[in-house]
Amino acid sequence: MKIVLMMIILAVEIFWCFSVFAGNGKPVEDYSACRSCHENIGAMDEDHDFSCFTCHLMPKNRIKPVQDHALIVGRPASPENAVLFCGGCHDQEIRQLQGSLHWTLGKMIAQTRFLWGAQEDPAPRYGAAANDRLEKMPESPVNIQTPADLVDDLLRRRCFSCHICAAPPRTRGMVRSTGCAACHVLYGNDGSSQRR
Repeated sequence: MKIVLMMIILAVEIFWCFSVFAGNGKPVEDYSACRSCHENIGAMDEDHDFSCFTCHLMPKNRIKPVQDHALIVGRPASPENAVLFCGGCHDQEIRQLQGSLHWTLGKMIAQTRFLWGAQEDPAPRYGAAANDRLEKMPESPVNIQTPADLVDDLLRRRCFSCHICAAPPRTRGMVRSTGCAACHVLYGNDGSSQRR
């Protein structure tokens, strides 16, 4: 029994050495202490006052030390990540949001494209973010050649800049995140997050 216990202890120690020193004698960078570098990121409200990892790491990556900064999801509340990261606690809200005009801008896009002659009828077919009824708006062409190209470029660069699915212009007073965090995380004019 003692031999088995000693072998287990030895295996744990060897594993720890390899995880900390990566086999070359140098300590591995550990990204677990987020606020040691991200000093301007404040704690969220009382309902979300938990570890950064809860929202910024996939569950399978929630190990320590976190040796790869690339594993950290920078915008967990963005439209492409919200279901996975926010949906666990806010499933009903996410489902309601995905069907809303607030998420898609479907009618505004359709009306604008219709008035510019970019589509034949005013029925919504594209959204700033896709859902089960709308396709995601196509990417703007590099060379603007038609009125449709022009209106789609206008929608993307102007209209979507205030929308929760698009990153905002990085000017003073316009700083925010995307998706749920666009409205539910408070930012100072300098981009620092503010506690509620």
